[in-house]
Amino acid sequence: MKEDIQVKALISAMLDEDLSEAQAKELDQILQQSAEARDIYRRMVDMHFTLGEISESKDVLAFNDLPEPESFPETFRTTRKQLLIFKALAACLAVAFGVSLFNTKEVIKNVEVVKNIEVIKNLPKKIPLASISDLSSDAQWSTTPKQLGDMVYNEEIILTRGQVTLTYNHGAEIKLEGPVHYKLINLDLANLAYGQLAAKVPEAAQGFTVEAPKAAIVDLGTEFALNVDKAGKSQIYVYDGEVSSSLLGPDGNSLLNASLYENDGLVIDSENETVNKLNGNVDFIRVNTKRSNELLISSDYIEAVKSDNPVAYWRFENSTDGLVKNEMSSSYTGELMQEAKTENNTLSLTKGKIGAFFVKEAFHGINKDGYTIELWLNAMERGTDMSLASLMPPEPEKRKFRHLAYTQLMAKQTSLRHKPFDFRFSHRYPATSSLGKNIFADEAYVPGKWYHFVAVKDKNSFKLYLNGQLKQSLADKANNDALPYLFYLGKIDPIRDMRQFIGQLDEVALYNKALSPEEINEHFSKAQIKGKR
Repeated sequence: MKEDIQVKALISAMLDEDLSEAQAKELDQILQQSAEARDIYRRMVDMHFTLGEISESKDVLAFNDLPEPESFPETFRTTRKQLLIFKALAACLAVAFGVSLFNTKEVIKNVEVVKNIEVIKNLPKKIPLASISDLSSDAQWSTTPKQLGDMVYNEEIILTRGQVTLTYNHGAEIKLEGPVHYKLINLDLANLAYGQLAAKVPEAAQGFTVEAPKAAIVDLGTEFALNVDKAGKSQIYVYDGEVSSSLLGPDGNSLLNASLYENDGLVIDSENETVNKLNGNVDFIRVNTKRSNELLISSDYIEAVKSDNPVAYWRFENSTDGLVKNEMSSSYTGELMQEAKTENNTLSLTKGKIGAFFVKEAFHGINKDGYTIELWLNAMERGTDMSLASLMPPEPEKRKFRHLAYTQLMAKQTSLRHKPFDFRFSHRYPATSSLGKNIFADEAYVPGKWYHFVAVKDKNSFKLYLNGQLKQSLADKANNDALPYLFYLGKIDPIRDMRQFIGQLDEVALYNKALSPEEINEHFSKAQIKGKR
């Protein structure tokens, strides 16, 4: 029993990309000596490939239709969480197996279990981690050249000159200046062999770590710069927030460590194994400040929306009385709830404050022939789930509202299977607080960027559009009704202060029909985004 626990722990460490060289040798030895250990190893690998096939399927999984976490009994929630964690670990095996056994190929190549798993040769090698968000015209690459907008995987970036900025999928921005040698390992770990680096790390990516020669810099939600010369000397400077820095010992653990705050600097000398305060002027780089990103709505856009006859259209012109009129009639005036406000002709919801937009007059027949929810969004944060728009029956049930339609921005990881920071549309019939069918845009949202988001339910399917393009569609039987529904925007429902949206929402329209792809694309084409990231 003790041996089983030991071998499972070693395999788990391998899956988690956390296997030391000594542990790799120990695992090799156990596999050679124990048929039982090889059986455990084989079962875990088989489980990985089974789950891998499931994860690559484009079908909507029944797993997504399970109740949300607050609906589960505690014991089932715990079991489900453990299953999710194991599934996530198993999905990492494709990468972990290739890198975690270090230099032990000669030792392990004759192990029976490895011979039997021939499919290992076809394991995927690339994991998308970031994209190129800025690139100087003089950039010269020693590795494969990249263009603006290209995806960056678990790979090396070597520049002899020029600058490149990476935006990670969790929102961290890393600017590099050549000559530089930088390696992306996973979402939370990178290595700077030499060169200049600047980092701006949001709350959602706290713990992001950059390793340098015998040094580790762990971000705690901040902006910092790091210079590493080819002799192995690291210079660190914190512009804002907090950084934990360490000189690493021979075993890879922290030998000396120091916490740095705003305007603090430090020098870690790997050759002499010293840590000293930074003195004198040092040339550090900094992540570029984003230019303003403004949504420009023309009269042509307004007329295009109105001509398609929404039941209600709220434009969020600055309100002084907390009321937002419906542009289509005197009915369905919306109210700003709690600390929501209109600012620069948008609905503004601020970090650290609770607020929402609520239409207390119920919409009758909104689901009679299908419906469409159309809005523009500009999220300013990544982190927890953030609600967008909902359709709900008027009466709550057990201190929570049920949803016919629920739309949201996803977190990095939740109880549902999705890409980090994805867009979600859940249609639930009959309206419920848990069960539902989900579709996702399969795209991560970028903080500070405006998106045109449209959720459509017709007689045969429901669809999610992003910036004029269909992202996903799911066939669904006709389940229309003439029941009344409330419209809500900004958090999960009027009772619970959960899933608060942070950022701006604008040009929100609700239709009692399904907009066509042509109508949606026309609306998107008539708006403009001023400025760029």
